[in-house]
Amino acid sequence: MKKILLTSFIALTVCGAHSQWTNQNLPSITYDSFINDIEVVDANVVWGNNQNGTATSQYTKSFVRTVDGGNTWTLGSIVGSPAANLIANIWPVSADTCYVSMYGTTAAASGVFKTTNGGANWTEVGTNMFTAATSFPDVVYFWNSQNGFAMGDPAGTPLKYELYLTNDAGATWTQVPGANIPVLTNTAEFGITNLFAAADGYLWFATTYGDVYRSIDGGNNWTKSATGFPPYNTGTQEQDISDITFTDSLNGLALQINATGYLLKSTADGGLTWTDVFPAGPFFLSDMDAMPDTNIFVSAGSSASGFGTSYSNDNGATWALIDTSISHTGIDFANSSTGWSGEFIAAGSAAGGAYKFDGFPQTISCGSTSINPGNMTVNSHIICFNDTLIVTTTGVVAPTDGATHGFSVIVSSADISGNNDPLSDPSILGGTGVIIGNPPPTVLINDASIFPAGIYFFTPVVYGNATGSGNITALTLDPNCTNTGTSQQVDLRVQGDPTCQTGITEQSSNNLFGIKNIYPVPAKDHINVTFNSKENGTVTMSVKDIMGKEILSSQFSAVKGENNMMLDVSNHSAGIYFLTVTGNESIVVSKFVKE
Repeated sequence: MKKILLTSFIALTVCGAHSQWTNQNLPSITYDSFINDIEVVDANVVWGNNQNGTATSQYTKSFVRTVDGGNTWTLGSIVGSPAANLIANIWPVSADTCYVSMYGTTAAASGVFKTTNGGANWTEVGTNMFTAATSFPDVVYFWNSQNGFAMGDPAGTPLKYELYLTNDAGATWTQVPGANIPVLTNTAEFGITNLFAAADGYLWFATTYGDVYRSIDGGNNWTKSATGFPPYNTGTQEQDISDITFTDSLNGLALQINATGYLLKSTADGGLTWTDVFPAGPFFLSDMDAMPDTNIFVSAGSSASGFGTSYSNDNGATWALIDTSISHTGIDFANSSTGWSGEFIAAGSAAGGAYKFDGFPQTISCGSTSINPGNMTVNSHIICFNDTLIVTTTGVVAPTDGATHGFSVIVSSADISGNNDPLSDPSILGGTGVIIGNPPPTVLINDASIFPAGIYFFTPVVYGNATGSGNITALTLDPNCTNTGTSQQVDLRVQGDPTCQTGITEQSSNNLFGIKNIYPVPAKDHINVTFNSKENGTVTMSVKDIMGKEILSSQFSAVKGENNMMLDVSNHSAGIYFLTVTGNESIVVSKFVKE
């Protein structure tokens, strides 16, 4: 029988089981230096902001860049910016295009600068931004080549953080209305350069008074929550938060470095609430980062508190050593097997300055009791024609033995729960590729283009010591290193099935919960959603991209009967998206296209 690869939404990722940091040489610099803010575009392109390791003020106008995976690095300066301006943070979007936020050390204007020729020249963008005498830019960030965000310290009357958005690659910027930004906790508070995080379309930035601001709709609206860190004064200013990072839209860490050591907190609800964490194992204080598309946090150290890197896959509770006795300043990762860190080097040094990571931090041997194929759920066990099946698996822990290892979803015509030699079963029909780390949802539109109508079983499986590549069905699995989870039965209904609600007319009854219409088609800046509710109450509308990542979520008060709501999608790129409406103890999903 033909084996079918669910290529639509799952990418193949295979990596080795051993971690390694390789030293790379930066151009010689006339002062003791280190890369504080390092940003990885992909496996070849990396930009970083060099800082002065011995000056009273560490900030500089210098940047470094590689476009060949770190084999060669170039050193440059922000040519075209005022002499008194220094880099607050750097954000590249490609080998050629990069942005920096810069603050003025004198009365010179602060602002955001952009290069489109690899750093040879820089031009200020958004000259309407940060024009007040007290303006101080802290962050510039881009979701993609077009849509970006800039953040600065509170200014104006009343004092509010200066927040700006662009949807045309920085050509024009619009200030976020003050009404959409929470009031300050203390009028003396401000932001910190580069102290922000982004994941799954969400944004967070931290304040000196221990708050975390969050946006779930592309920066248009903001809420804030208190981390609960005790006040800490460095001697010159309050700074209750030293670092924040998130692996996804829910799970994150916040760090306070203080005179007696440090405090760590975690969140599992996107930063709404924070819980004390008491890390077991080596935890380093120079930087924290998350490996993309995994549940892994990495800590880095280059200070008196320790040198090295370590990782955690349980939201900061326990940490395992990756390396020790190596200087790691800022860190960033392209994926779970490739990343970079900065290194503190002496003035005039012709060796070192950066480290490249090539490997995988977590080693889980076959037979380990921690191996878990995960808990799989489906949004519905009955999927009507043209409706969408979303298969989600959480709690996955896969072995790392062998060249090919990871997680996959297998599709079969029979229940294969617990079969640790699943590919030998004749009912196998297809599956996904190899996935490392937290698996994204598997999304299938029931339009008969992949599977015809019928009963199917979706099953999670983790494995190590496999051979081959591509679709799970093309691999040879080792039964001694394969763990198969519990199958979920799904009924894909044929077009015209009388038990299904099909068409707007049938969904228009006030006794049914469902989406009646989404328009315009295709969407441009917003979508209008018409839906029916069985009762008065709160409904949640969330939008996910084709990879299953939630890019925005909003709650609305619905009345019994027909409701009309609007969602702003202007800050998101063109493509296919899925709208989920949750309420009345029901979930409905519909697809729309944005141009």
